[in-house]
Amino acid sequence: EEPTFFPELQRLQEIYRDSKEKRLTTAHEEMAPLMKAYQERLLALQKQLTQEKKLDQAVEVQTIIQEVEASRVQLAKGSMTEMEEAAEVDGENLLEGKTISFAHSREKDFTINVEFHRDGKATWVGLGHIEVPWLYEVGDSPLVYYFWAENLRTKETGMMIKLDPEGRTGVVSQVNGNQPTPAEVGRRRK
Repeated sequence: EEPTFFPELQRLQEIYRDSKEKRLTTAHEEMAPLMKAYQERLLALQKQLTQEKKLDQAVEVQTIIQEVEASRVQLAKGSMTEMEEAAEVDGENLLEGKTISFAHSREKDFTINVEFHRDGKATWVGLGHIEVPWLYEVGDSPLVYYFWAENLRTKETGMMIKLDPEGRTGVVSQVNGNQPTPAEVGRRRK
């Protein structure tokens, strides 16, 4: 079971996470164009030095260009949420052993539950509480998952969930584009 923190601690943690994410986003938005402009000037200088046959100096500039590119990549990675970063590093599957719950697209009073198991297998519990085998895979971010009916054999005909940075809620939509539906992430049913 998840630990419960007293309300003040929980509130302070939420403030910290929100402000940290905003600072990282702002830093990325402001630094990225500056770093790109710096890299472009370095490339122009390198070209000029090469044309002037000052190859040793051109090689020095190339080293700096590579450092700037590495910094740009690191800055872009720094804008990832902690949850994404941890999942990417650990190869963690954020939904394994959990269930997402969301309203049925036509029967708004009915909740659909999709249970995520190991090895890309899932169970869709739909209308009438009928359990149907489904498959799933992680998308291009550790916070995006595709899931589809096993008999369809293709994610393009299924659903997608985009999790929030905390991995507790998200938005479910059909891959081919219906209205997004809010979803909650919880423990798998027993």
